[in-house]
Amino acid sequence: MKRTVPIIIVFAILLLTYERARADSLRGFIVNESGTPIPGLTVSIARPDFRSQPSITDSSGHYFFANVPSPGNWYLEVYWGKDLVYRKDTVIKGDSTEPPIKLHR
Repeated sequence: MKRTVPIIIVFAILLLTYERARADSLRGFIVNESGTPIPGLTVSIARPDFRSQPSITDSSGHYFFANVPSPGNWYLEVYWGKDLVYRKDTVIKGDSTEPPIKLHR
């Protein structure tokens, strides 16, 4: 019994450490109405009290956010220059992937 308690405590600490180390992330891509990827767009995730560093879509229209501060509800925002062209409520939990965003512009 004396050995069981320390083993359980060590196991609990390791489990809590793993949960804190596990990072939530979000990825996706953006295309135009004909399905062509759109590079160079600014993508952000936001809450009333926090706004991420922006991600810029690459040549394939992909964006990625690593180490999202906390899982849950976020706004996914896309800017074309300074113009907000897309905003959606999304849930980020674990390694999340958004369906393709199709912009009509």
